[in-house]
Amino acid sequence: MALFLLEMNTRLSVRGQFDLPMRRTDISDHLGLTPETVSRAMNEFRRSKIIEFGDQAPRRIVIRDKTRLEQLASAPSEFEWWKRYR
Repeated sequence: MALFLLEMNTRLSVRGQFDLPMRRTDISDHLGLTPETVSRAMNEFRRSKIIEFGDQAPRRIVIRDKTRLEQLASAPSEFEWWKRYR
């Protein structure tokens, strides 16, 4: 999930934010995850202040802590939440 968000940020970011080009169910199909796992990961990223969702656009993402997202992309086991759902 972290790597996917970083890739979308690289491809689509304008002024530090981007709109996801697909719904969470499509993301889950693309990544081979369940929609629930995608939702849990996104919500945990939000709770951890790694990302923020746009107020007016539900698919708008603002990456607040790119360094932490990069760390999670390279070593997902460092994310405590992830350990519970492996």
